[in-house]
Amino acid sequence: MADEATRMLIARAIKKADTRYFWEDYSKQADAVVQALAEQGLRIVPASPTAEMTRSAKEALQYGIQHKQDLVATIWRVMVAAALR
Repeated sequence: MADEATRMLIARAIKKADTRYFWEDYSKQADAVVQALAEQGLRIVPASPTAEMTRSAKEALQYGIQHKQDLVATIWRVMVAAALR
């Protein structure tokens, strides 16, 4: 699940798009958006890697012969996992 700041960002975006006169708490809708993304295998991560993401990628590197696609896939997985911690 996305962190509280991400949920609130989504909730504010939904509220801004809502042109009705009476506003409400949009956390429920934000949770639904995050859940729908998760069900499709999507996650919300930073656009730029954090220090933790970079450290995780560096630690995942293995010396020796690797296929480029395996190397990139490994780095991607550990960076996304670090972003979700």
